[in-house]
This record gives sequence, structure tokens and C-alpha cells, in this order.
Amino acid sequence: MSPLALSRCVRVLLAACAALLLAAPAASQAATPGVNIDSYSDQRVDAALATGAKLVRLFVRWDQLQPRKGASYGSAQDPGAANANNAEDPGVANVRAGYDGAIKRLNAGGAKPIFVILGTPPWANGGSADELKPPDDPQDYADFFAQFVRHSNSVGDVAAYEVWNEEDAAEFWHGDFSGGPYAAMLKATYAAAKPVAGDSAILVGPTTGNNASFVQKLYEAGLKGSFDGVAVHTDTACLSLGPDFYYREDPSARIGQFSFLGYRSVRQVMLANQDPSAKIWMTELGWSATDGGPTSCQRGTGKGVRASGVSEATQAEFLSQAYGCLARDEYVVAATWFTLNDRRDQPLDEMNHYGLLNLQGQPKPAYAAFKKLTATGGGSAGPCGDFSAPRVSFVTPDNTPYTKSVLLQATATDVADEGVKPAGLSRISFSVDGGPAFYRFNGAKDGDTVSLDWLRAADLPDGPHVVTAEATDLLGNVSVAKLTILKGAQFVKNVSYATKIQLPTKGKPVVCKGSTCTISGRLIGPAGQSLAGRVRVEWQLYVKQRVKSKIKGKKAYVSKYVTFYKGGSSAAKPFVFRQKLSRKGKWRVRVSYDGAPPLKKTVTPWKGFRV
Repeated sequence: MSPLALSRCVRVLLAACAALLLAAPAASQAATPGVNIDSYSDQRVDAALATGAKLVRLFVRWDQLQPRKGASYGSAQDPGAANANNAEDPGVANVRAGYDGAIKRLNAGGAKPIFVILGTPPWANGGSADELKPPDDPQDYADFFAQFVRHSNSVGDVAAYEVWNEEDAAEFWHGDFSGGPYAAMLKATYAAAKPVAGDSAILVGPTTGNNASFVQKLYEAGLKGSFDGVAVHTDTACLSLGPDFYYREDPSARIGQFSFLGYRSVRQVMLANQDPSAKIWMTELGWSATDGGPTSCQRGTGKGVRASGVSEATQAEFLSQAYGCLARDEYVVAATWFTLNDRRDQPLDEMNHYGLLNLQGQPKPAYAAFKKLTATGGGSAGPCGDFSAPRVSFVTPDNTPYTKSVLLQATATDVADEGVKPAGLSRISFSVDGGPAFYRFNGAKDGDTVSLDWLRAADLPDGPHVVTAEATDLLGNVSVAKLTILKGAQFVKNVSYATKIQLPTKGKPVVCKGSTCTISGRLIGPAGQSLAGRVRVEWQLYVKQRVKSKIKGKKAYVSKYVTFYKGGSSAAKPFVFRQKLSRKGKWRVRVSYDGAPPLKKTVTPWKGFRV
């Protein structure tokens, strides 16, 4: 392929997010390994074959091979070829000979090519010099595509043909992104090319990342049956996270487009549209070995805030992990590494360092890793991301009926498949009767018990209610636990529990500093019962009061405790009652609990002290 085509091919991947990985059920067949090359030269083809690759991907430029309307691509021996030798365009015959030679050389080495066909000639797009502007008439592209397929398949075995490249992104498709214009081109192309394609697959042009939404648009446009598979590209800009990390898209919660394993979201779209026979071809995957610092990314949304790539050792490690992931999903039939060779010597420019070989043509550690997996047909399935939901359970309440608040307590721990590191817990949420969460404990940690004295449980109507505890890990995996609670006085009339007010067990229960005195403690109830209601405090002073004398003319007095101050607080939490006393003398204080069925009332003995 031309340097321009390769340059565009890489640049489009830099306009996106960063990316990631996952896990799934083991499969019986690994994805066939392949590699991208930038030229059909004998040197490049031989270098690709030396890796053990069974697939080799090449770009084909329509605008170069059909510069004039009516000129056909093919030799005089091709069935139905018109203007067969392209006598007026001698350069076309030379390019055709190059592709033909690549097909034969690859087949002889036990490999097959994948051709991606793009680039509109000016005669097909209104005279524009922009080769990435789609054709005005999709049939023009379809006719050339079919000619290329017919001729190439007459030369040898071709694995697949891709209908354009990253048509969902502005870098390669300078037109409408609604899916409609591309859908029309894909439909016309498949109808024209499939009858002459033999065993070669006709693929939806690779999406930028794993664009499940774009694929859904194609189905909505009626394209089911107009492709044999969907191609995807996962070598997105400044990708430094490994294949075991992913994110989810809201509100669908499916795996994100720029996650490595977002191809599973594409598969979900296929299945949802009753198209299980369509396969996924990952025609570009890779990590750039720039070994840049944490802010070295120069492109896309990660510019200045993300590393431009990984080390060469990490590149090799991620390569092995990625193919291990793909081996778990038998519907991924092919995976071609991007790319064989590094390009210009610009250390932090990630476009130039995806290669298995460096600028001098010397192998990186990824080269050896790639050869190891090609020797085994694509490698074996391996650990691939945390897709296991956390384990969550209620600690309280039990099934005891209630009338006021309910103490909700839950605990959760994140788990993962063997060999996979758990992502870690994110939050625990509570909801009731299928409604939205009414409380969230964000930042909950593994093994934590979160507690909520749910006062608004008293507002629920009498009868049974289902409470749900939902645990979410950092990757969006969710699990739930449910229990039934029973609200209503009619259910608790024969149930009662003793309570106790606990005061400090060391020192004096009342502590005074000058005239300000404090008593503290907490209400104790049965395990699992919400401590509804209030605790109250009463401060009394021993005073001498004048009373009516029974003897006329003589004063009479009586000494007794008189309440001077009162207060209260929620019974659900420890209390601290602090009071400034206005007079010196002999004081006493006590704390009481009102009771809240099924919890009984309780009161402390009077605690005396002097100020």
C-alpha cells in the first residue's frame, strides 16, 4: 500500500479514546493470526511470511487502479473482463502485477491476503480531488470491487475483502456518518462481489475501535445478509492500558467502543439482530512501543495527559494476552497485528512504533511473542479481564417485623476468574420494591459493611417489601442480594425486645468542667434491629422550696429534686448531652429511651453529682 494510505490508516486511530480488555467463555478455536504490511513488494511479503502469519493485510486504492470511468481491472483471461489490458493506463497493469505476485507468494508460503479497498477517483465523486469522499453512485465502487475480487480470486486464494476502511470516522470517510450512505455502498458491493468471491469473505469495513452502534445502524438499514463478517480495529490512539482493562458505555452498560474487548458488544448486536453466522475479523490490533512518559501522548483526547505508548517488553506481553483473549471467542476468526515494521524515527510519535520490527528491521520482543503464537495456530485461551460480579449479602435486618426505621447493613467483596486480578469494589446501593437506588455508598471497599438507619422505611405502607442491596465493581459488573421486610403494628404486637442504655464503664458517668457537665453513651438493642425513636436526658437540682405551713405564722420548707433542663437525640447513634448548669448545688441526671415497637422502653438510674 502507498505511504499515504498507511499514514491515513494510522492517524485515524489517534483521534479516539484509550483502551482496554476482558474475559469470556473458552472457545475451541483461536483467531487466525496475521500482520499488516505497507507494500506488496517481495521483501515485505517475505518478511511477513517469516513471522509465521497466516493472513497478511494490504491496502488497495480504487482511485489509482481505475482512474477513468469504464476502465476495468483484470487480465485478458478474466471472465467478463472489458478493456482487459488497460492499455491506456500502463501503470495499472504494473500495480495489478504487484498484487498478483503478492497473492501467489503468500499462497506459496501458506498464507492468504486480506485486501481493504478504498479511495474514490475524481470521476466518481463529482470531480473532487478528495479520495476519501464516498462515490456519488455506490454502484461505481461496487463494480470496481467486484472486478478486483474476480481477478484476484482467479490468481489465488484470498481470505477476505474489506469494503472501505474505518468508514465510521472522519479520517477515512468524508461523508454522512448516519450509516445510510455507507449501507447503500455495502449492499451494492456485496450483491456485485459475492457471486464471484468464492470462499473469500466480504466484510463490513473495519470500524474505529469496536463501534457496535454503527453496526446496529447497518442492521437498521436492512443490511443483514449483505456481509459475511464485521471488521474492527482496536489499535486506538496512545493505547497504554492492557487487554485486561475495559469500560462500559451508558446507558446500555455494554463494553465500550475503545475497549479492546468491545468486539463482544459488536457480537451482541449481531445476535440481537438474529445474525449468529456473521463473524468478527480484527484486522488491526496493536500497542505502540514508544515507552513514553505519562504525559507524552501527542494526539487525540489523551494529548498531554496520557502516555504515548508502552515499552517493548510490555508490547510483547500485551500481544500475548490479547491473542489469549481472542482465543476464548470462536466467532473472532482472524486477528492481524498492526503492523510489521516501525516507521520514521520519531521516538514519542506512537504512529511510528507499532511494528514487530524496528526501523532497522531488527525484531522487538513482540516479534518472538508473535512467532510463538503463530506456531501454535493463534495460541490458547488465557485469563482475560474481570467479568465476575462482586459477592454481596445482607448482614441485617432479619425477618422481624417493624413499625418505624430499619437498620440496613450489607457487605460485598469483588471476585474474579482464576488468574485474573479483581478490579475492586466501587459502591453498594440500596433500593426497595424494584425502584431506583435511594442510597449509595460510593467508594465502598472489599469486605466493608455499610450501614444505613433507614428512617423513611416508616413511610412505607403496611405489608411486605423487598429490599435490594446492589454491589458494583470498578468495571461495572453488578450483583444483587434481596430480602423481604414486614412493616406494620399488627405484625409486631406480639414481639418485643429489651433495650439498655450503656454509659461509660470507666470513671464517672458525668464529667463537669466548671459549670458545664456532660453525659454520653448509646442505646443497645438486639442485633439487626434498627434503633428507632429518641433517647432523652433530664437534669434535676436538689432545691429547698417553701410550702404552705400547717402552723399559722410559721414558714415551712421542703427539699426535693426539680427538673431544670431536658433534651433528646436520635436513638440510632451514640449520644452526648452537654449542659451548662445555672446554679451550684447537688444535681442528678438520667437518660431514658421512649421505645419503638418491637423495642421496649428503658431508663438509667439517676446519676448524682455536685457542681
